[in-house]
Amino acid sequence: MRIPVCRVVVRATRWLTPRMRRVTFGGPGLDGFASNDAADERVKLLLSPSGGRPALPQIDERGLSYPPGAERPVSRTFTVRRFDPDAVELEIDIAHHNGRAAAWAARAQPGDEAAIAGPTGGYESAASPGCHLLAGDETALPAIATILERLPAGASAEALIEIGDRRAELELTSRADVRLRWLERNGARAPAGALLVEAMRALAWPPETPRVWAAGEALAMRAIRRHLRDELGLARDRFQVVGYWRDSLSEDEAIEAHLAAQEAARGAGASEAEVDDAGLY
Repeated sequence: MRIPVCRVVVRATRWLTPRMRRVTFGGPGLDGFASNDAADERVKLLLSPSGGRPALPQIDERGLSYPPGAERPVSRTFTVRRFDPDAVELEIDIAHHNGRAAAWAARAQPGDEAAIAGPTGGYESAASPGCHLLAGDETALPAIATILERLPAGASAEALIEIGDRRAELELTSRADVRLRWLERNGARAPAGALLVEAMRALAWPPETPRVWAAGEALAMRAIRRHLRDELGLARDRFQVVGYWRDSLSEDEAIEAHLAAQEAARGAGASEAEVDDAGLY
């Protein structure tokens, strides 16, 4: 399946918090943007490393390919925060985090050019009634917001969100009955995601097994995945746990390490669960 790619232009930017920057994109390339308004729908944001207009790739199930000699763009995946088909505008919230995409977002101005590939993905379980558990750090906040907004009335959810301090809190809305817990690091030297892992392990589980969605620092997510699968015995179709980034590694280094680790595990005949744990994501 070929994933559509289009050029976009920055129309507006604003800081939602000192740690979160909203970028609004427009342009005729978004006329055919096929959003299904799903929770955690995702796009790849493509940026020129040298500034200006990025080269456009072809994207299919084999990955990205570029014309010979083209400058390879910076490519990062983000949640679609909102798409307005009437205004033909796409909003993406980008955490102020280490990395080239975050640095670009911090200085982005109307008129700056980029490209978008997608949309893809989506968290279908957000439409399910019953009990939900969400967990993540600042980088997962946009996805958590879209999930909460799409939970149906009558559903219940607990959301655990690790942040630097209270300045990173966002107002989150939902039709569901939501218990929201902000886990503030406040300068603590503990590893990224440690508060999330601790909170997940200490959680008093409801009588009804929840559907679980979690995302954030990769090693913390690995620990949470193992807790859900090996210690609590949750079936694989009850949880989705994704590593977004890796502490102490650049984005490009983390992606390369993830792919190499999973390939090595497959080559050694590892089980599907072991392949999951071998990769960073």
